[in-house]
Amino acid sequence: MKQAIISPNLSVTVVETPIPSPEPDEVIIKVVTIGINPIDWKGADPEVQVKLHGYLKAKEYAKLGKDVAGYVHSVGTPLISFSLSLFLFSFVIF
Repeated sequence: MKQAIISPNLSVTVVETPIPSPEPDEVIIKVVTIGINPIDWKGADPEVQVKLHGYLKAKEYAKLGKDVAGYVHSVGTPLISFSLSLFLFSFVIF
């Protein structure tokens, strides 16, 4: 899969990473589209991350695209209500 990483100078790098396996109670989404919001690009600056989110969550907010839409790729064991290829959208909160 591809992952976009934004740097403090606001440059974006796209890297190839392995597709994760879902843990119990998790859903892996094959993303079709994401929303890039001010919190994404402003949060790329480490000083701004801490001001916006505090020290504990600052690194988590460096990842782009918290608004996602796509299809269920795989599910963790007890999530039988999510079928593969089900279209869904989500706002990810860390």
